Amino acid sequence: MRDDVACRLGPTRESLPRSAFERGPSERPLRVFVDADGCSGPLAQTIRTFGGNPNVYVEDVRASQIEIGSDWRGSLTRSHGSRTTQHLVPVASTLEAIRGWGFELPNEPNIEERIGIAVGLAGSVGCDAFVTESSGLRRIAEAFAKESNPLAPETALSVIGLHLRLREDFVIRQNGPSRYQTNGTGYYSLVAHDLLREAERWTDCCPGTEVLLGPSTAGLARAVPSRVSRALRARDRMHGYLLRIPSEAAVDEALFYFDGFLVALAGAFDAAAQVAARAYKVSRDHISWRDTPWRNRLVAVEPSLSSVLDQRCLDVIEMLFALRNTVHGETFHLIGLLHPNGEVANYHVSVPERNRQRLLDAAERLGGLESWGLRNSEATSLSFDLGRYVETLLPNATATLNSIMAAIDVDRFDDPDDELIAAPSDVEDLTCEGRAAASTRDDVDRDLPIIRLLAGIG
Repeated sequence: MRDDVACRLGPTRESLPRSAFERGPSERPLRVFVDADGCSGPLAQTIRTFGGNPNVYVEDVRASQIEIGSDWRGSLTRSHGSRTTQHLVPVASTLEAIRGWGFELPNEPNIEERIGIAVGLAGSVGCDAFVTESSGLRRIAEAFAKESNPLAPETALSVIGLHLRLREDFVIRQNGPSRYQTNGTGYYSLVAHDLLREAERWTDCCPGTEVLLGPSTAGLARAVPSRVSRALRARDRMHGYLLRIPSEAAVDEALFYFDGFLVALAGAFDAAAQVAARAYKVSRDHISWRDTPWRNRLVAVEPSLSSVLDQRCLDVIEMLFALRNTVHGETFHLIGLLHPNGEVANYHVSVPERNRQRLLDAAERLGGLESWGLRNSEATSLSFDLGRYVETLLPNATATLNSIMAAIDVDRFDDPDDELIAAPSDVEDLTCEGRAAASTRDDVDRDLPIIRLLAGIG
């Protein structure tokens, strides 16, 4: 998920009584409407193909479907097979409000009608995502028809992907009833290996063991992408709860998966540190990227690592481990953020006092508090938005981890004096996972761009 949807997709309770991310007997398909006059690119066409999935409803909406009378009242007409429905749309009052607030209308064809469509979707139609390539229309809809949930095509694809994965549907391409799919293990492994391009080299070079199921450096190397794969699963499930109607129960479940995300991602860093300790034959006491004496011993053996283990690298690691280590203490506390009418708009999570200053310092050096979803106020002290934090941490952490892996000379394990034998790589197994859908590695590589978009990492 991108951070612009790392919060609830908010249908009005009048138009859609439940979030599409609710589960149970009343769960429903995701409702996606495409701005046909402003979506002609390949991503929009990809979105339309997912209309063949029973869990996704996709409908094109066109300016020609809305009539604006001389009094600027609008009527949106939609056809569903033999049925036709009409929705009254307050176009005049909306346009008056837009101009009153000093917004300039985009210089695009039929923009008044398309704004009217966004208003109609936010009201009686009921919409989970209004997809348009027009940034100007999205900006206006976000301000004046927020509950149409205006999204760019790439963001809408990440929402569709999440919605389907939470239903154990790991489809990659859909064309009517025809499907191209993999399973959960294959999907998350593909994404993890795509984020960690060095994982294949590590698995090739790190030695295994002659003892069946015995510990080995190769096992540690394979653990790195495996832990990232598990972090991706936890991330999906966390977002699934964050995209429901806000409630303490939903956010408590999201926190459960947030803990799991942090533990799994931190485990990937810890496994990589153990591989580094073995590669350079440094002390295995207090192995941790956060431990200055251990890092100094590592750099003493391989001075080039000092340029990788710089302040930015250490700050990203701090943003991960400072919250991961809260699993040893008190649980996070929830803070409800209210609408003016008193309803809960969203929940933030408080940062334990002993972790606050380290997080503040690291976040300021990494782009500022807002980019991490952190909020520092007298009323709530330091708190953060779960979705935004995860969506900022994941790309930073995996890029940092991949850079560390690239800098570590695992080719040292080719030393003939090493008593262990090389273990087979699991990357071939990964490719085989995809072969339920893809017959060759070229097929997998061809589909990586859409896989990235559906995973929200494109």
